[in-house]
Amino acid sequence: PWGEEAFADAVEQTKLVFASIGYQACPWSQRMADETFENAAVAALINENCIAIKVDRFARPDIDLAFRAYARAHGLSVGWPLNVWLTPTGNPLNVDGYLPPDSSGANSGFRKIGTHILSQWEKHPQYLVDQSRRDIEDLRNRIARKPVEEIEQSSAGETIDSFYTQASANFDPVGGGFDMEIKFPRYETLNALAELARSLPAENFRRKQATKMVTRTIGGMLSGAIVDPLDGGVFRYALDPKWRTPQFEKLLVDQARFALAAIAAYEISGDESFAAAARRVLEFADAALAAPDGCYYTSLADDTAALRGDPRGSSYYLWGTAELGSLLDPAEVDAFNAAFGIRAGGNITARGQLGGLPSNANIPYAAIPAARAPAAGTVLEKAVEKVRKARASRQQPARDETVIAGWNGMMVSALARVGDALDDPQLIARATALAGAIEGSLFDKDELARGRVGDRRFGSAYSEDYIYLARAYLDLHRAADSQATLDKASALQARANERFFDSGRGIYHLTPTRAITELPLELWVINDGDLPSPSGIAALN
Repeated sequence: PWGEEAFADAVEQTKLVFASIGYQACPWSQRMADETFENAAVAALINENCIAIKVDRFARPDIDLAFRAYARAHGLSVGWPLNVWLTPTGNPLNVDGYLPPDSSGANSGFRKIGTHILSQWEKHPQYLVDQSRRDIEDLRNRIARKPVEEIEQSSAGETIDSFYTQASANFDPVGGGFDMEIKFPRYETLNALAELARSLPAENFRRKQATKMVTRTIGGMLSGAIVDPLDGGVFRYALDPKWRTPQFEKLLVDQARFALAAIAAYEISGDESFAAAARRVLEFADAALAAPDGCYYTSLADDTAALRGDPRGSSYYLWGTAELGSLLDPAEVDAFNAAFGIRAGGNITARGQLGGLPSNANIPYAAIPAARAPAAGTVLEKAVEKVRKARASRQQPARDETVIAGWNGMMVSALARVGDALDDPQLIARATALAGAIEGSLFDKDELARGRVGDRRFGSAYSEDYIYLARAYLDLHRAADSQATLDKASALQARANERFFDSGRGIYHLTPTRAITELPLELWVINDGDLPSPSGIAALN
């Protein structure tokens, strides 16, 4: 694990540190584990020459953010795994994403890159130490934030105009969303557009356009496969413009964020299908991610990494027509195939992005609205129940049974907001119970932990944990009108302000220390991304 012991060993042995940052649900982290780190030659290279560290980016988002900032500053667009070579004292020398064990054509493999870095360390250790120090000092200067008084302030109207103009320019009018190839849902953008629509008169053109962007995006997701039409859970993102080829990982935060965006779409449009989708994703979270104490686990893994290039492989999420033919009678086959876009030769349009899955594989998507909610007693309903039963008998995707404070806070918000919008006391009661479970398992007196595994709490909470949880209590207050929840929200936000807010620059650090002692860079969190911006949510609070 990342910590003093690893770096003390590195200094004592004059060895470089190799750190791999990833998470269990990530298919590329899994693939690199299987292909590269279990390769005997790679293992020998690392074990003989380095101190090796594994970082779970969900447990330690500070380490992850620091080295993603380093990568971006060097013009590298990397996801996960994020692999970093560091000096014995912790300054980065090199960063890469996924690497196979050996080079292929113009693409360098792990052994080639690692051998070169280790050779340079053996020949010029002091030069690399000095170079890394200069690099970090230069980078700190480049990413330093200006004081608030030096920033030209926009008016509220100018900010809204700019936001609306950029959202409109990036909007896909056909499939919805704000990307043209690989599509991320961008839930916070949808929520902001819904807020904008609510603030304007019914006949206002901008209100109509904002509403269209929200409803077409949620509708596009529901007619694709990114919202799993068989069980309602939402995947991380899609690899194609029509939302039909998802990256097969399901994170708790995305269930909460989708529910919040879907219920916002319902509120501004009155479309009952959006309300039903919000309910369904919350039901999925209960079925697949609920912990015994009432909190929620982090994720279900992408289970396709081991199948790549293996035509005999199967996956929890993939189907072949022969298998469906053995499960269903002819009328059911016809109904299921038509409803879910199943084709004899496979239906995956972004096959290259998925990296070598079986060529005849199908990913069910909601080709017709009835696929999401088959009418009772129909041939389609019977077919769907048989397929669901067959899928339930397959090996389940691995579940990461880490509980993270802020992520559970987002689920409180989702349950409370959906319950309030639909006037459903059961959902509000579930939100209240979840808040109680968080208090019982993640607080030690007034101190909030980052999370827990089993009965063991770990880490101190980050700004996002306090801020998301303050938001949760505000949403619960709106739904249940309890003074106690409002008081708890105020206390949590006050603690976030005290520990993480930089008043001179007007934004929040991820970590509680102004001078980062473990990491080489200050950790500003500004943009919405794979999580909502803590600074943005704090402004809402």
